[in-house]
Amino acid sequence: MTLLEVMVVVAILGVLAAISATSLGPLVGRYRQQAAAEAVAQVVALARMEARQQARCYQVQVLSAGVPVAPGAAGDAIHVVRRADADCETGAPVLLPDTRFSDVRLPAGVVALVPLGSSVPEFRPNGYTQDGLDTEVQVGPAGAPSVRISVRSFGPVCAAPFAPPRPCP
Repeated sequence: MTLLEVMVVVAILGVLAAISATSLGPLVGRYRQQAAAEAVAQVVALARMEARQQARCYQVQVLSAGVPVAPGAAGDAIHVVRRADADCETGAPVLLPDTRFSDVRLPAGVVALVPLGSSVPEFRPNGYTQDGLDTEVQVGPAGAPSVRISVRSFGPVCAAPFAPPRPCP
């Protein structure tokens, strides 16, 4: 082999590496969004299970810069808290963090939100949602969530993309 042949092979490999790196960029972003959505769905399902096992009300909060936000506002993390006592009816409960749950921090550019008009997922000791209604958490890029995490009043927690729409069983 001559030096010229080796340089041509190295140049071809460099061009192929550059092309593949630019085409993998969007795939990495979609993978991070999907992984974040799966982590959120898992922590919501675990909060429901923990409410039944501990006989306490558990709430899944969306946080923005460490502060819980109201439905309709986007946040960068998911946090699980429980009521201080077994009373699930108090309107202004004392909420304590549960150290068995780690916060789910979302990657840069990915947000979570509870849609406006929905309630924050809170589970009673029997596993039902606090208000007995279905709710959801949306995860995806700011302004255009791509994954819906459906929380049935009593039933499965499902993560599915917005398009194509798939019902939660």
